[in-house]
Amino acid sequence: PPMNAKRLYLGICLGFCLTGYGATYYVDKARPDDSGNGLSWDTAKRTIQAAVDAASASDTILVRPGVYDEGTRISPDSYLYNRLVCTKNLTIESTDGAATTIIMGARDATDTSYQGTGAAAVRCVYMTVGTLKGFTLTGGASGSETTDVIHCRGGGLYSPNASTPVLYDCIVSNNAARRGGGAYGGTFHRSLISGNYASQNGAGVRFSRLYDSLIVFNKDSGAVAYSQSTNDVVNCTIARNTHRALEQAAASNSILAENGTGTQGNYHIINSVVDFMPQANYFTNCVITANARFVDPANGNFRLLADSPALDAGDPALFGWTTAPAGRTDFYGNSRIQGAQLDIGAIEGAYAGASVAATVSGSGSLAPSGTHVLPTLPTQLVFTATANSGAALRHFTVNGAKMPDSGDTFTLNITRPGGYTVQAV
Repeated sequence: PPMNAKRLYLGICLGFCLTGYGATYYVDKARPDDSGNGLSWDTAKRTIQAAVDAASASDTILVRPGVYDEGTRISPDSYLYNRLVCTKNLTIESTDGAATTIIMGARDATDTSYQGTGAAAVRCVYMTVGTLKGFTLTGGASGSETTDVIHCRGGGLYSPNASTPVLYDCIVSNNAARRGGGAYGGTFHRSLISGNYASQNGAGVRFSRLYDSLIVFNKDSGAVAYSQSTNDVVNCTIARNTHRALEQAAASNSILAENGTGTQGNYHIINSVVDFMPQANYFTNCVITANARFVDPANGNFRLLADSPALDAGDPALFGWTTAPAGRTDFYGNSRIQGAQLDIGAIEGAYAGASVAATVSGSGSLAPSGTHVLPTLPTQLVFTATANSGAALRHFTVNGAKMPDSGDTFTLNITRPGGYTVQAV
């Protein structure tokens, strides 16, 4: 073809390619201010909000580690301040993960009605569309209204949608709201929702979708609220929350254990491990057990012991609004199916080591005491029992079985993975 035709063809191709792939903007807390154009690390923005303002739909924003705790932006539909407002279809991604990339909100220091919620509070993120990958959202709060209005929703994240934004590998912790302490809305994958507060409902989340996620140690109301389809909460572990696991909410392929009391309401729980009797006529194919067999839940280790009833008990046909298990990874980013079948809960596979819980039944002490996580086998632990004055400790038991008399000391030899309870009696 003539040279002019070739140039025209090349120009059309370049124009198509450039519009088919969005631009990339860069954010670095170490920059002095937002005066750079954000199109390279050398000219990076200092705040994430400045990069969002400069970007267009389909662009990507890369964010270096740091505590992003500067600036506020008012919600489009509320008086509440936010550290970040995004209503564009952007991908906002940290370069080094959630542990070192933190979006920090703020409590209202003058409103003492509940956990720093109030008109001067700063939510971490208001986001209606797009994707957020690898951030910690912490320290945020909503307004303090007790009536169900938009201002009091979502301390860490607020979205009017359950389906968007989509969050991957995030930590949502120590946020507060009247409803949805950690988050209101949004879809979470492989995320930790921990240590959040809500006075009315949804201490962890309300009106959100959750996949392969941990929802633990949330306080003052039901951990997951108003996620009402069994497609909304799939392969999650909901444990150690002060109130019920589900509040007017449903779940499938999930572990609901060691929470406060209360049922889920008239919403179904399917193919899950639970330690309570679910609402009558609203559960199917569940394992009801007093112990889900976590490694060390008091210290946040929710891996499964080798004798957990959740192992190989998942139903791969239950995957909600996300992809099938073969195309997903678990909470830690490992293959979703490792054994004979999908596991129930957020974490796939049996822990290869052992967990030993040591206690005393009677008057005295046992050393070492507490829970001991032993990653390498074979190994042993030596226990010494000391009776209080005027009392006696007669023998040791392991998992309820009396051991041969050995005086005041007992050696536990461990060769097989699993959970062990040693007791001085």
